[in-house]
Amino acid sequence: MAKGQKACSWNVGMSNLGVNARCFLARYSPKNIDSPFTRRMRLTKPIMDPKFDHMLETREKDIIWTSISLGSPADTASVARSFYARQFKSAFCEALESRGYDKDGRRLVLDSEGKVIGKSKPGLSCTIQIILNPPIKHAEREELVKEAGVLVQELERLQEKPWLLHEGRQAAKLRNTRKT
Repeated sequence: MAKGQKACSWNVGMSNLGVNARCFLARYSPKNIDSPFTRRMRLTKPIMDPKFDHMLETREKDIIWTSISLGSPADTASVARSFYARQFKSAFCEALESRGYDKDGRRLVLDSEGKVIGKSKPGLSCTIQIILNPPIKHAEREELVKEAGVLVQELERLQEKPWLLHEGRQAAKLRNTRKT
């Protein structure tokens, strides 16, 4: 088992985002952290820890680290799972571009004619895990881009005011205690 990790702790450090989307669930961390896949591999194959440590140290920081998976993989072939993941990733990149970011969340610098002349930092910096829901199988591209746009908007809001994530959780707890 990896140092400092308990069994089944691969989602530690991630919080659910309050994005109301039909096709996906988003988990968020304001810092760049290991993906759930990497954490799971650290638990099951500790011999790989040095490789994962090296990858984490050398990977570019201050960008969006994205992990996409299908929520119910048992009834879906691997070809379809990768197709849905690519489809959502493409929609997410399009939503980022429409809001002035590149595919990694760096702010695009435009000239007077609207052509990209460079990329600037800081942009959006976080780790997100996207868990695709079964409705993605029947979703149109426009719907995916629209829902991904809502996700990008929420990421921008949290980058400007990171304390809102915790306030949202406290407000939800308060609502739950009032219901009882």
